[in-house]
Amino acid sequence: MDTDIIEDIWKESPKSIDELEKLSLHSMLIVLAAYIAMGIGSLHFLLTMIDHFEPLKVFQLFINLIFGFSLLLARYRMNSDPKKWAVLAGVFSLLLLGLGGIVGGLAGLVGIIGAGLAFLSTIDSSYDF
Repeated sequence: MDTDIIEDIWKESPKSIDELEKLSLHSMLIVLAAYIAMGIGSLHFLLTMIDHFEPLKVFQLFINLIFGFSLLLARYRMNSDPKKWAVLAGVFSLLLLGLGGIVGGLAGLVGIIGAGLAFLSTIDSSYDF
C-alpha cells in the first residue's frame, strides 16, 4: 500500500473527541468502530495473553487490526465513491462481527450501523446524517 495514503488517513482521522464530534454521524460511527477494533482489540489481546497463550486470540487480533484499519480506509475513501465504500464498510464490519471475537463483534455492530447510515445517505439526500 502506498505510504502517502496511510499518512493521509492518519491526518484525516480524528485524534480527539472534539474532532470526532465534527464528523457526520455515519463517519463518526465508522471511525469509532475502527478505534474499538484496533484499540480495545489490542488491549483485550494483551490482557488475555497474561493468563495463557491462545492461538485463536492472535487470529482475532490480526482480524481486528486489519479490518479496523480497513474501516478507516473506507471512511477516507467515502468522499470519492460513497456508495461503494459504504458497502465495503458494511462488509468489513460483518467480517469483524463474525471473526473478531467479542471486541470485533462490538466494533462490527457499531460499524454496520455507520455503514447503513452512510449507504442511506447515498440513496436519498434527505437521509444526510
